[in-house]
Amino acid sequence: MSFNWILFVDFGMIGLALLISTFIRSKVRFFQKYLIPNALTAGLLLLPLYNFVMPLLDLGTRNLEELAYHLLSIAFIAMTLRPAKPAGEKGDGRVFAMGIGILSQYALQAFAGLMITFLLISTFMPDLYHSFGFLLPLGFALGPGQALSIGEGWRGAGIVGAGSVGLTFAAIGFLLACFGGVYLINYGIRHKMDIPGGEPCA
Repeated sequence: MSFNWILFVDFGMIGLALLISTFIRSKVRFFQKYLIPNALTAGLLLLPLYNFVMPLLDLGTRNLEELAYHLLSIAFIAMTLRPAKPAGEKGDGRVFAMGIGILSQYALQAFAGLMITFLLISTFMPDLYHSFGFLLPLGFALGPGQALSIGEGWRGAGIVGAGSVGLTFAAIGFLLACFGGVYLINYGIRHKMDIPGGEPCA
């Protein structure tokens, strides 16, 4: 029976990067002030390592794709295992407004992705897959798991590396969400704004 120990190498690299990121955040005021997540810093540390150093050791990113897919699923499942909060007063419409906002973002991203795809097909990339633009909402809104799954499913249509492209969209989405979200959090803290479902920012 053979066993692939590369998985533990990847886990070790990720764990080491998280430890280094935690140390950096504990020492560097910038990361504390702007609430930069340790996971984001760890990912930026591993980015050049897995793109330039690991290939020399015959270690690719395939296991990372599978880890991102399964661990994110476990994370979402774990979120549902938390104890439910006691029922409070009737909502004031903020939940409905947030739901409309999220769904409209899905639609807008899908529309933008398809328009860009059709523009590329009609100009200098006529062989581009017609549904390529759907990877935009899949990666930005639904996350790397869905983007990887759908992208890998498109291999049957001759799209080589579509799963990696989906993960690239998801990575860009995470970067925008982290940096944009950190800015909005700091903006809310400075202006003492109300957080939906919570107390005003202190």
